[in-house]
Amino acid sequence: MDIFLIFPIVISIVAVAIAYYSFVDNRQLLKWSTSYTRLREAESLIKDNPELLDLYSVDENLLKRCNTNAQEIAYMLSILRTMQELYRFQKNAGLSPYLKKIFESQKVVLIWEEIIFNRFVFRTKFVDDLNNYVREGTLQKDTNYE
Repeated sequence: MDIFLIFPIVISIVAVAIAYYSFVDNRQLLKWSTSYTRLREAESLIKDNPELLDLYSVDENLLKRCNTNAQEIAYMLSILRTMQELYRFQKNAGLSPYLKKIFESQKVVLIWEEIIFNRFVFRTKFVDDLNNYVREGTLQKDTNYE
């Protein structure tokens, strides 16, 4: 068989395969994005309805212990969901400098450890990476004897 006849067929098959995988990948990203948009919308209700925190076993004593309120929890959840979505779209490229900067705050670390980590997040590579980053940062601060 003539190579000039086979070559266009092979190229066509490869193009169809690439188009198919691209379609499937885009569909998955759309599902993920839509789900996270809905989740962020639901969690944003916490800001104006602090009693919703009861659904997550977050009571007034825990909020006081962490020196926080429903508005700050809703804000942090919004940031974390956005960063998690970005992390996924960038194929687990690592934690953003913006997120690392936010977690320099001891208050943010406390809220993460005491409220958000065990109540609001799904276990994903992003959550594992962020939690490892927080623990490493906490260990470094705890062992700094200056």
